[in-house]
Amino acid sequence: MTLLETLKKRRSNYDLTAKSALPVEELELLLAQALELSPTGFNSQSSRIILALGAKHDFFWDIVLAGIKKEIGETPAFEKSKAKISSLRRSAGTILFFEDESITDDLKARFPLYARNFSIWAEQSQGMVQFAVWLALSEAHMGASLQHYSELVATKLTSAWNINPTWRLVAQMPFGIPNSQPPHKDIVPGKQRLQIVK
Repeated sequence: MTLLETLKKRRSNYDLTAKSALPVEELELLLAQALELSPTGFNSQSSRIILALGAKHDFFWDIVLAGIKKEIGETPAFEKSKAKISSLRRSAGTILFFEDESITDDLKARFPLYARNFSIWAEQSQGMVQFAVWLALSEAHMGASLQHYSELVATKLTSAWNINPTWRLVAQMPFGIPNSQPPHKDIVPGKQRLQIVK
């Protein structure tokens, strides 16, 4: 499969099974290589990943649901959120993406001329790691989606799993073998968003 074919295959997929196309050892290698091979500003390498499987995966989505309930209560919106979280929980596992902010803070102190840019560059690097993981999962015939429930769970998760307090939770990616293909989505042709200057 070429890179462009993999890009076409990568889509947000919420209809996933609790099955993985890869054993844990291969998932670990996939994630480690995505971290090692993704580019970073000033070679900062500040992205971190936790792979949550089994009971830990279930626990994560349980505390997400509890966090939503605490914020909005037993409302019609909560019932809708409950259905979504239930579908995400049915996946094979969840990849949690973090940024080690101690690295960014150190770079700001050491290179004050670029201080205002280091957080921006860290977010760009984080996005590239997430995209690399997503492409690798797609290549392995797995579906995934990218979720952002960080503020609802970060404190409880850090305490429960003894996570380094300098790690900031950025995004979550439930994954698994798809039950179905994602629905069609409208895409503005790339040539309409591309400008060439000579």
